Amino acid sequence: NGPLLGAALSDEAGTVLHQILSARTDDQERIRRLCRAALSRDPSPRELSQLRRLVGQAKSARSDDPRTAVNEALRDIYWAYLNSSEFVTNH
Repeated sequence: NGPLLGAALSDEAGTVLHQILSARTDDQERIRRLCRAALSRDPSPRELSQLRRLVGQAKSARSDDPRTAVNEALRDIYWAYLNSSEFVTNH
């Protein structure tokens, strides 16, 4: 992946990803915001359910540091959205 995608996936202050990861909201809303940022739409109910399960699995796998696990899972979700054919055809 190139520098443009690397910049999009940065969680430095001022980036979209940083705003979403640091928002005081639940994981479901963060997933919605990621989808809106990348695809300009809300996730489907099925998509949201599967992604919530993915985030939950990440939390369980890293019970010693669930916040980091969630942020990594959300970054992975954003990466997948940005690499999707839907993103390419819409942008």
